[in-house]
Amino acid sequence: MTISPTTTTLTAALRARAETTPDRVAFRFITDAARARPEDALRIDYAGLYGRALAIAAALAETAPAGARVMLLYPPGIEYVAAFFGCLYAGMVAVPAYPPAGVGRPDRLLSIAADAQAAVYLTISEMADACRRWLTQTDGQSGIVGISTDQLPAAAEEKSPAASGDAGQVAFLQYTSGSTGDPKGVMLTHANLLANTRALAHRLEVGPDDRQVSWLPPYHDMGLIAGILQPVCSGHETVLMAPLTFLRDPLCWLEAIDRFGGTYCGAPNFAFDLCVRHAASPGRLAELDLRGLRTVFTGAEPIRPASLARFADWFSANGFRSSAFTPGYGLAESSLVVTMRQPGAGAGRAVQVPSAASLQETDEDTGLSAASVARGCVVPVGEPVEDCVVRIADPATRRPCPDGIVGEVWTSNPSVALGYWGKPETSVEVFQARLEGDETGRRYLRTGDLGFLIDGELHIAGRLKDVIIVRGENHYPQDLEETVWRSDPRLRQGCAAAFTVPATELDSTRPGGEADGEAGEDERVVVVQEVARPIFDADADAITRTVRKQVSTVHGIPLDELVLIRRGALPKTSSGKIRRRAARQAFVDGTLPQVGGAGTADQRHTSAAERPAAVPDAAASVRDRVLHALRTALRLPALAADDDFFEWGGDSLRAVEAAAIAAEHGVGFDVHLLYRHASAAALAREIGPGGPGGSSAANSEELRRMLREAITPVADADDYPLSPIQRRWAADYLGDQSKTWGNMSFDVPLDDPVDADRLAEAVTQVWQRHESLRTVFPERGGELRQRILAHAPVPVAVHELRGLSGLDPARKLETVRTGLAATSFDLATGPLTRLAIVHTTDGDLVLGVMHHMIADGWSVLIVRRELTETYRALENDTAAKLHPAVRYRDYAAWHSDLENSGILETARAYWQTKLTPPLPRTLPVDDELLRAAGTRGASVSATVPGPLAAATVRLAAASRISTAVLLYAAFFVVLHRRTGAQDLIIGTPLAGRDREDIRDAIGMYINQTPMRIRFDGCPDFRAVARELQQQLVESVVHQRWQLDRMAQDAGIAPEPDRFPVTSVFFSKMDFDDPLPAGAKAAPVVRLLPTDVRFHVMFYAYEHPDGLRLECRYRHGLFPEEEMRGMVEDYLLVLEELSALGLDVPTTAVVHP
Repeated sequence: MTISPTTTTLTAALRARAETTPDRVAFRFITDAARARPEDALRIDYAGLYGRALAIAAALAETAPAGARVMLLYPPGIEYVAAFFGCLYAGMVAVPAYPPAGVGRPDRLLSIAADAQAAVYLTISEMADACRRWLTQTDGQSGIVGISTDQLPAAAEEKSPAASGDAGQVAFLQYTSGSTGDPKGVMLTHANLLANTRALAHRLEVGPDDRQVSWLPPYHDMGLIAGILQPVCSGHETVLMAPLTFLRDPLCWLEAIDRFGGTYCGAPNFAFDLCVRHAASPGRLAELDLRGLRTVFTGAEPIRPASLARFADWFSANGFRSSAFTPGYGLAESSLVVTMRQPGAGAGRAVQVPSAASLQETDEDTGLSAASVARGCVVPVGEPVEDCVVRIADPATRRPCPDGIVGEVWTSNPSVALGYWGKPETSVEVFQARLEGDETGRRYLRTGDLGFLIDGELHIAGRLKDVIIVRGENHYPQDLEETVWRSDPRLRQGCAAAFTVPATELDSTRPGGEADGEAGEDERVVVVQEVARPIFDADADAITRTVRKQVSTVHGIPLDELVLIRRGALPKTSSGKIRRRAARQAFVDGTLPQVGGAGTADQRHTSAAERPAAVPDAAASVRDRVLHALRTALRLPALAADDDFFEWGGDSLRAVEAAAIAAEHGVGFDVHLLYRHASAAALAREIGPGGPGGSSAANSEELRRMLREAITPVADADDYPLSPIQRRWAADYLGDQSKTWGNMSFDVPLDDPVDADRLAEAVTQVWQRHESLRTVFPERGGELRQRILAHAPVPVAVHELRGLSGLDPARKLETVRTGLAATSFDLATGPLTRLAIVHTTDGDLVLGVMHHMIADGWSVLIVRRELTETYRALENDTAAKLHPAVRYRDYAAWHSDLENSGILETARAYWQTKLTPPLPRTLPVDDELLRAAGTRGASVSATVPGPLAAATVRLAAASRISTAVLLYAAFFVVLHRRTGAQDLIIGTPLAGRDREDIRDAIGMYINQTPMRIRFDGCPDFRAVARELQQQLVESVVHQRWQLDRMAQDAGIAPEPDRFPVTSVFFSKMDFDDPLPAGAKAAPVVRLLPTDVRFHVMFYAYEHPDGLRLECRYRHGLFPEEEMRGMVEDYLLVLEELSALGLDVPTTAVVHP
């Protein structure tokens, strides 16, 4: 049952729950580890919560007097809830605050602490040092005392009933999310909060048998009052999760609703867009049941009918009813809720906002203008809740407005706060307004929102002032503007305009960046700023870096666009006030006179998008690969290794994107780690060898330990077992030793003329350094074994092509290359590398071929680099500076021990879930044809023109996915369109170098990993790309479970002519090979071997003219015209994406 009407305080409400239903679960908290195992969620019952709160209250009572303000600095979780109630039982005032994510100066936190005159802060041990740095080293805060509540006793006895306080006592200060420079703490009493929770429970029709599932931030009114206090007052269970958990994987929220039996929940509008974007996981959706979800309240930011309709359409198959949507309206000054639709009524009919043409362009006293009013249609946000009065008033005359006329929303109800802490004059103006002509004496709260009434229901039309809303939080434009112009003396004081534009509108203003709808209706933050004097390009770049950093540090949001314009060009009124809406329109129209040589704002953005951070190569350290990921996610190529990701505009969504990009380059990390170690250097120290954060595959404590400990050398023996990765190649070789599909071709960039003796000595030194290069594979007991030779002479052939008459030199060179690559290796005797010096009229070339059993593609780059360095060192009579390398035999033993230890059961379970039968055969071929076709390879290729390649890179950046994921998704879509198959599996190689100590090692580390897309859950390209990006991150985490083991678990028997799980693969190759300074440029030649291992292998790799596409295939299985058509279709898909964005349907037909 709900709380008694005689209950007057929140503390009495919790005590009543502890006495009447002590064993009932009050809260569960879903940690990341508990997402897949609901039984692992943390939990606390009402008796436990009550006792925990009393223990914290006892500690507070010994530290500060009653009435003191206490800051709550916690990650989301049960301890935060207990600390909040602990403040109330101590008779103190809670001040919820969000701890800054990065390591920069937490200005908003400090301004709140100073305004509230906080005496104590509560936190947990893990955050204690950081909180101390934030709060005790600042002027005016040296006396604040910290308590780590997780170190206190679990429970305590209440010493006095008086600890419950009284109804008129201030319970907590809710600092509004808008202002940093002038923080406003809303004083909410016990009476305010009980009135609002009762009204909310009454409108939602919830009781003790309901269950809420919430990810809403507990520091803000919607998360705290609707997600924590109201459930306590209603006496039911609530399942909580961290906001970041939701942002990383929005579907986990819906899955929790299903698993825990959630009957109602709430979220801002953007959450529904995120769920739809991530709904391309049909394996998860197939089991999702939302039939029990009765009510979904929504508010906190503009409610967009299209977002609700998309969500309802997507999840209707899972039992979701559109009638569950319950839009509402509220604000912190009225506790939370003011109006809300009736449950079961749905979102209601969207109506056109009434004309505001009679309003002046801008009323300088009120700020009310025609442009203040929302364009298009809005949904009703309901009738006033219990005991609440809502009026629409003319903000200038204070007279009531008739129904259907836009005015300011005023409200009078028992939930309205006392006022703003320490701001009596502002409080009187805002909280004690009177309607002109109203004889009742009723006082109203002026909300500052514009709205109108139709049939008793409120509709919100805009803001009286230009508040910027970013993901449900308010930011005042004047604060952003001041932060911008104070960032650099070259910017003109007081001459800035901050505003937002929809993501689609921002993208459409950029060349080649047509609206892609990436964020649905998400807003992007733009500031237009005058310069004080003429500046150059370099000045503009430096100013932009500084400004972005300051905005992120001070306000905690990314600045998406800074537009620097000439002095005097900012639109203003006749009295000198900034005309923000006029500036916004000029930005959208592209008419702002930008300075700094870039021409227009969009051109500057485009140039940055076309200058991505250099792609890390095979030898790149963990730090370099992490840095590349952070730079790419921020679109900031100049980000330094020690720069704070969040100070430079990073946020939770960009953090998820950075993790996906890092995963593509073999480095996985938990997004939470980036919040604690916010620079590339710090994060690399955490996840590298010896770091406590482990490595990319760390999914258990034991695995973390094994991945960061040094590899133990194995004892010397005659031979050694293969690594798990080598076993697949060995099986292929034993099946047919004549095949050449393991051959890899490459060039070595040595200066002319090549000295054969010096090359031979360089080979000897490099081969002595790497055991893999001296390894052969004799057969023993029906299996191959590794045997390391003391010396392995490499044959170096010499070909003289100078002065040949009657022969085409290029054709002759191609013959030499082909002959070198077309001969199979004898793995038992070796050597497994061949080299050739070719003298041509254009200079000397060094060609090489080696077998995959001893090296992968990254190894080839290492061989090229080390041969070049050693050759040049010999030429200069110096020693090459090469670091010791891990022995591959030691790595093979370590990897085998890991695979057989049982530690990888989590990875195994992941792949079993992904590869649930029946498994599709991608591009299926007839068994008889397969046996007769042979393995001879052929290829077709094409070049993606430079402009189209650049547009593809820009589109990926704007859509917050990596270029590799976009290109991979395009191949999935091409196969889907050509075959009509609804379920496809396409493999991709993962580098497997997730240990820092093997980054310079030569050997076979790469693993082929399957990705699966079910197109019945992916109606457009965006859904495919999002699903692939999520799978990629998860695959890197679980990559240690090998493809052969996956096939065994799936019951797939080995077949000589088919690769396990799938025979179709895609690879995005990057060949930014760092060679010694001054070395001759030489491409990494990717010559087609005579035999190909897969049925189809589709490559996309960097090329001077754009992107190079190559489709390698078995000639006997597919006609050349069919493969050529596939490549042409791929180009057409890229052109479609460039023209239409990611909302291109997957079912479109692009070929006759």
